[in-house]
Amino acid sequence: AVYALQVYEWLICWRDEVELIWSSSWNSMRILFTICRYFPLLFYPFYLWAWIPVHSKELCEKLICPLYGFCSVFQLSAQAVVLIRSYAFSGQYLCVLILLCTCYIGLAGADIWMFFTQ
Repeated sequence: AVYALQVYEWLICWRDEVELIWSSSWNSMRILFTICRYFPLLFYPFYLWAWIPVHSKELCEKLICPLYGFCSVFQLSAQAVVLIRSYAFSGQYLCVLILLCTCYIGLAGADIWMFFTQ
């Protein structure tokens, strides 16, 4: 149901998206918007396929690492958007950018460490 709602929202906002986003030049925010907007549309069918039907134990063992690896993209891309917006709202002070990037690298490092060691 959530995936259907997301597709519906994507369809009703398509005209505004083309006018406001796709007519602008490529920059970091547009790249992050594209990842945040379209990655879930592409990923959720795989996610649903992995969880809803009954699979063999061997297939489940093969699916779990890529499944959770791709899920980390959601967390990291959303945090990158917050980082860029916070930097912009702070008046683009370099010390704020350094602090935000340090925290982001810590978050990404912890996420990657947890994924590969647990």
